[in-house]
Amino acid sequence: MKTKKRKENSVHKRLLNYMKNSCFVESFKFEKKHLFVVLFDYIYYILFIFFSTLYIYRILPKLDIMQEATPLLQEISLSPTTISAEALSQISSIESAMFQFKFYSIVISVLLIISYCFFKYLIWRFLLNKKLDLKSFGKFIILNILIFITLLITILLTYTITKIEIFPILLILIFLLLIYFICLLHPIFNITDNLIRSIKITFSKGITRCYHFIIPYITFFIVLVLMFFYIIPMLVFLPDMLHLFVVLLVIVLYLTWTKLYILAVLKKLKIK
Repeated sequence: MKTKKRKENSVHKRLLNYMKNSCFVESFKFEKKHLFVVLFDYIYYILFIFFSTLYIYRILPKLDIMQEATPLLQEISLSPTTISAEALSQISSIESAMFQFKFYSIVISVLLIISYCFFKYLIWRFLLNKKLDLKSFGKFIILNILIFITLLITILLTYTITKIEIFPILLILIFLLLIYFICLLHPIFNITDNLIRSIKITFSKGITRCYHFIIPYITFFIVLVLMFFYIIPMLVFLPDMLHLFVVLLVIVLYLTWTKLYILAVLKKLKIK
């Protein structure tokens, strides 16, 4: 009986120790720097919403002006010698709208890329207690540009070689794989500060040690579902603008927790 009790106690202790040292529990250990992580991510998403809204409501409408002017341009191309003063004025406004659309599209795209790279880099440097470095940040920008180019090529190739019925399913799969590898690649790059080595480690650990990340990603999905179906609907009583800011805060807190969980797993794998 005593030996049975001892065995039960030892199993219980092992289970408690496992729970205490598990990556899941580790991800809930709060530090003051995590407040800055939440703040940086929150600022990034506010900027993203601002630039996206500006683009949708102020820049995209210029496309409508150009589309509305298509019949006029066709008419001018057919009879270029009989252009009225009014038509010339319209052509000038169309050219201006076209220039503004191209210019502001480029400016907003660049601002979105820089803000994304800057805040994601800043967040991981804070989490890893590493100093900001201009050279390292430059490499991080190149890394994200490479990710974007790879994604674009993959989507184009998939669209070219697959049937249109299968493409949406493959597109979802591509984006799921993208999320999986980015969640690993960003912290691993900031751990190693080496572009090529971080890519190699991400693919080697992400594929050969994928079983270490199954439970975290299943947990992320479960919490995400609970958040969108139970937590966020509870906030509907809030005024529209306040609702947006509070929901955004909930999402940012969730994303911060996922980063801490991934970092705990990477620490267990002793990546340097």
